[in-house]
Amino acid sequence: VMWAGNVRKNGIDYPDRILHSPVNMPDVFPDQNFVDIAGRDGDPIKHLEAIGNELLVFKQRKLVILNIETMEDAVMKSTHEGHGVTNYRHVLKCQHGIIYINPTGVFLYDGAKTTNLFEEESVRKISGERWKNESGWISDNLLDGQLDMGYSEENDKLIIALAVNNTTVEGDVIGTNKFGDTFTSGSIAADDISTG
Repeated sequence: VMWAGNVRKNGIDYPDRILHSPVNMPDVFPDQNFVDIAGRDGDPIKHLEAIGNELLVFKQRKLVILNIETMEDAVMKSTHEGHGVTNYRHVLKCQHGIIYINPTGVFLYDGAKTTNLFEEESVRKISGERWKNESGWISDNLLDGQLDMGYSEENDKLIIALAVNNTTVEGDVIGTNKFGDTFTSGSIAADDISTG
């Protein structure tokens, strides 16, 4: 099954609609195969990512998790305000689950719960101000952060690139043990980045 969000159908934009294809027909989207997510709330769908029987619907300001065990009856499982993303590049899948970044931090959804990777035992390891300043989010108005990210499965590391040019990436690396042990600044050769 293929899912498509923030779609245009018959010349009409549906920023809150998700279409899904029939099983084994990934390029067919019948008119009746749709789910509307909190329609007309001014918060467009930015990215979709599946994990298990769940579809994570990343809107700009919030994350909506759907149970898609049966395609015809997708059920809203939960909504997480402040967990949206501004760009599809700010979401990736790795061996631990779905990682996403936004103006408030870096998060991991493992299929059961969301963890803020900037916190350990309710203590914030990186201040919100430092993250916003270094990542390019000027304020909470969800301006697109000037960053990209990748994941090295071999090293179990998430790489957050804060500025990119032709040869180097000015970036931060969140390290081992589900990324929680280290957070160090540095410069990484662009060729060394694995997007997983």
